[in-house]
Amino acid sequence: MATSYEIANGVVFVRLVGKYTPDDIKDTMHQALADADFPAEALVLMDVTESESLVERDPADVRDMAGFLARLSPRFGARLGIAAGSGLHYGMMRMAEVYSETSGMTARAFLTIDETLAWLTAES
Repeated sequence: MATSYEIANGVVFVRLVGKYTPDDIKDTMHQALADADFPAEALVLMDVTESESLVERDPADVRDMAGFLARLSPRFGARLGIAAGSGLHYGMMRMAEVYSETSGMTARAFLTIDETLAWLTAES
């Protein structure tokens, strides 16, 4: 599967690599939330820098995923950091930021994992 998660130092890193479906993302998020090591005050960083599927997504899919993540967001402080890289990935994730605002979650897209992690940890 091209979606995975890892928990390290209170951060849940969700990686989306290559080709995957929205259901794959949902399954991975549910697995992470069910993990006994999921932190009580988790920080969630979604890495889409190596995604091939994202460039094929319809804006409606992005909106639906933002809604799905917003429904889960009380488990991780209603904040989601997204490492998007540049170009279309970044543009699509900026659109996800807007969708998340109407869903009660704060999402922010950044170019690098380091920038994303800095934002997540600065406000926690």
